[in-house]
Amino acid sequence: VSKHRLSKIDWKQAAVWGFNNNLNSANHSVAGVRMIDADTVEIIKRKDQNKSMFFKFGFDQTGLYERVVINRKDKTVAVDRMDANWWIPEPFLGQRDLFYMDNKDREAY
Repeated sequence: VSKHRLSKIDWKQAAVWGFNNNLNSANHSVAGVRMIDADTVEIIKRKDQNKSMFFKFGFDQTGLYERVVINRKDKTVAVDRMDANWWIPEPFLGQRDLFYMDNKDREAY
């Protein structure tokens, strides 16, 4: 988990970046959007890519999915990289970047 403290900028900038990141390329698409609760949105993006030659030998296929969780109540944005592996049937969390605001900056926005 990598935590990134947003100082002197609005948390909405991280939310817009999390949603728009890589959507201008032809091999990325939005796979699903759902409201978890009244303040939390989950966006799943999929990257179309061929599996590597070593995938069947147990090497991870990195960046297959990307999950963006935007929480308006806490003013946080979590960008999760979901990877795949031959031996694990479902995608798993490979990396998480959490963008959050300081308490002093939270009151300004």
